[in-house]
Amino acid sequence: MDGDHNDDPSLAMSQEIAASAQASLAPLREDLADWLSKLIDIEVTGENFFESLCTGVLPCKLAAVIQKKAEECQKSGAISEELPKLKIKCRQNASVGSFFARDNTANFLAWCKEYGVPEACLFESEGLVLLKQPKDVLVCIYELARIASKYGIEPPGLVKLEKEIEQEEEKRPVSASKTPGKKVRPKTAAERLDQEIRQMSSKCKCSELDIYLYQNMPVADSRFPQRSS
Repeated sequence: MDGDHNDDPSLAMSQEIAASAQASLAPLREDLADWLSKLIDIEVTGENFFESLCTGVLPCKLAAVIQKKAEECQKSGAISEELPKLKIKCRQNASVGSFFARDNTANFLAWCKEYGVPEACLFESEGLVLLKQPKDVLVCIYELARIASKYGIEPPGLVKLEKEIEQEEEKRPVSASKTPGKKVRPKTAAERLDQEIRQMSSKCKCSELDIYLYQNMPVADSRFPQRSS
């Protein structure tokens, strides 16, 4: 047979969908890239975002900056909470895909856990080092940014938007149809991120296809909610 597998239309469609799904994360990458560039004084762009993080060096630097700011807040009396004593270790010369890159990333994740990032918001080391879990990495860094904002660090745009949403919801009157005394389950990080994306998509020029692909992009585990049609 002379058929060329590269001309398989289903394969081409799958590749196009995968590329579009990654493109749908572009607003998040741009938002966090801008935040990291200002916070760490290292140039990061939306295009090289994951490549900049994948050795684990930049995440470790981010942790060090946040920890320093948290300790300054504690000394000044701005916060009264006890801070973890963990000092993050980092191999500055780690190369892409190396054991040291995995070690740096594992150290960063351990530090995140100590500083209050929920287990559900963490990712596997290879999820960053081998770029297997881009969406999970974004969720983790956004959750860390929320924590960092407690220490006076200006948050990225989506976290600011989240706070605006929360303030708007607090102003809304309680519906009489709600069962008195019924507790409302707090949104997970993934659900909050999804809500913010929906808000953001209404203000940007994202195509309907990109929004659909973001909302239906496969994820690594079941903690991300299934969306009803």
